[in-house]
Amino acid sequence: MLRKQKQLSWAAKEVLLKAVAAALPIYVMSCFLLPVTLCRKLDKHMARFWWGYSTEKDKAHWVSWRNLCRSKFDGGLRFRRFENFNQALLAKVAWRIGQEPGTLLARVMKGKYFANLAILQASQGSRPSWGWTSILHGRDLLKQGVIWQIGDGATVQVLGDNWVPGWRPEEIVCRASAPNLNAVAVQALMIPGTGRWCLECLQQCFYEDVVARICSIPLPVQPVRDKLVWSRENDGVYSVRSGYHLAFTLSRRLPGWKDEVSFFDSGFSKKVWDFPIQPKLKFFVWPMLRRILPTMEAIVEKEGKVPAVIVESAEEGELVKLQRPVCWAPMETLEHMFLSCIVARALWERSGIVGGVSFSHASNFALFFRWFVEQDSSIERIVRFVAMLWRIWKSRNWVVFDHVQYAIPRLVQQYESQVKEWLSIVQPVQVQRDLSRLGGEMGGGSRCSQGLGVVAYSCFVDGAVAPGSHGAGGLVVRDAMGSVCFVQGFSYAGLVDPFLVELVAFRDAIRWCFLKGLTEVKFYGDAKVVIEKIQRADTRDLRGGRILEEIGGIRWRFQSFEIDFVGRSNNRVAHEVARKTLSLLPASVESFDFERWFSL
Repeated sequence: MLRKQKQLSWAAKEVLLKAVAAALPIYVMSCFLLPVTLCRKLDKHMARFWWGYSTEKDKAHWVSWRNLCRSKFDGGLRFRRFENFNQALLAKVAWRIGQEPGTLLARVMKGKYFANLAILQASQGSRPSWGWTSILHGRDLLKQGVIWQIGDGATVQVLGDNWVPGWRPEEIVCRASAPNLNAVAVQALMIPGTGRWCLECLQQCFYEDVVARICSIPLPVQPVRDKLVWSRENDGVYSVRSGYHLAFTLSRRLPGWKDEVSFFDSGFSKKVWDFPIQPKLKFFVWPMLRRILPTMEAIVEKEGKVPAVIVESAEEGELVKLQRPVCWAPMETLEHMFLSCIVARALWERSGIVGGVSFSHASNFALFFRWFVEQDSSIERIVRFVAMLWRIWKSRNWVVFDHVQYAIPRLVQQYESQVKEWLSIVQPVQVQRDLSRLGGEMGGGSRCSQGLGVVAYSCFVDGAVAPGSHGAGGLVVRDAMGSVCFVQGFSYAGLVDPFLVELVAFRDAIRWCFLKGLTEVKFYGDAKVVIEKIQRADTRDLRGGRILEEIGGIRWRFQSFEIDFVGRSNNRVAHEVARKTLSLLPASVESFDFERWFSL
């Protein structure tokens, strides 16, 4: 291992650590809780391999392993801490026991430890096995991330259960005049059979901010059971990835964690990691922006002493100790080495990619880097920019380690050759990515944008939102000849999420058509995401899963049911109905026949 780690770049080490070293103990960690000391020892060995070590001593660890485990968009490299990863894997086992009670493991554990309870309420017991203790450790993580999707509200407690999105149970404060809500089910806050919250009850019990958040939860009209879902995934299903992220986030809040401020916002960090350059160059840019590139300044700050670099003076032929080895000046910093050094300035001027910039006034390298990238992020410009930084760094290392300083013309020649080679690699790859992305967009659009077929009735549906107040839906039903048969509006108190408003509008339109006796209907809307979810009968959605389940139960009652996407121009009338509903109907009114209000 020692021999290999000397030959590998950081990009290669990343692959080796993530794909091999971190993967080896996965099976054991998904079955049992490893001792904390063992997890930390594994982390230590990973860190030593990453930074490098010899038989005599370890090399400098410029960033702690904990901070290397942060997201790449947060200044880290997205390695995994074994302690958090172990808990995330065990949480997957606990999740499966709760979701698949018929499996052998679930039946054995339930019969022995929680016969009359759900796994979230299970206790350790008097003589627990290590396997059960391990599962409970994962279960503790589940408790932090699960939330109830409200159906009939019969099994969820108003106080104590996690059911209000964005609010922990302990954060929900009741009014002083509110009745005792202990052991009261959420069902008591609903109007049965309507799919609506009882605003009077909510306002009596809670303050306005809590009422607004509760009203943003869509309710099914037909009673269905409450469902426990994972709040960290859009489909509501637990994943080890999101579980690990939650475990790592929670561990950062513990006392003793020395966190670091991210050197850039996540948006710019994402842009840097998406640069069309080789992986080894991305791992060259990363330490530059974190100011851990081993310049003399960084070494002094890390070790508290000035390292001496011995080079031969070209003028006098004697050995001289330097702290800024390339241009024979006092202290080497990032700004000096890349921007204001006479060698660096000569190379920048020859390259011609940052003309007109006064490098002597560039006092912060990271800000200069960001300024340059935001000016123009074309492939060739980015490659030339990073190639120049790489060439300056290489020339500096030749002086420090090989005692060789090349002339400017030769460095420029090496730079141009390097740029030509890198562009020949990255440009075809980028073109292929663009073509694949374009093909995917074209394919997705053609699948949902079908022409208007000949059916008994066509129902056009749309939603509208009054920010901070309420939402509304509208429908327009036309017969096979295109004549308007029905116009209807629906109002949704407190529902202001555009996705949910569109989804609930479709639910109400489908129910309304069925109750009217229209059993051969083709529905149209301009909310592409909603249309696709209904087309796929995809009920695994964190926000609207219960509504999608309800739509799935109604659609099979139609003799002919189709749903398709249309552009806004073809859905203009339904859009105007929804907009008029916002202004004509108060949020407390459920629906109204708009034929006498709306002029077609």
